[in-house]
Amino acid sequence: MKPEGQHKGATPRHADQPGPVQRMKAEFLALMPERIPYSAWLFMAFSLVVLFSSLLVVYAAYESRLAYAELRELEQQQRYFEEEWGQLMLERSTLSSPDRIEKLARESLQMKVASPKQIQVLK
Repeated sequence: MKPEGQHKGATPRHADQPGPVQRMKAEFLALMPERIPYSAWLFMAFSLVVLFSSLLVVYAAYESRLAYAELRELEQQQRYFEEEWGQLMLERSTLSSPDRIEKLARESLQMKVASPKQIQVLK
């Protein structure tokens, strides 16, 4: 009968021999100092703060470039709309001129200027 936990074809492991994972863990812990000095912790903390702040600077520069590109696009749209507004104002003044309105009234609507006899003033 085989001991519990052993599979077919597995070599029995002695209780005093650690497995490969335990050996690697022991080797890694042997390389680590027992206590990390305060100055090392301080250095790591300041390094992380500097790294984080530099990433924030890069992000802020990126956002600034995006905002500047959007500003340029909006300024270009503003110039286009100002030019279109000027053209519309010119067209409006042309279409609403008194001479043009009188000409359209005579030709399209067959209207005539009233004679002084036809004008009645109401009181």
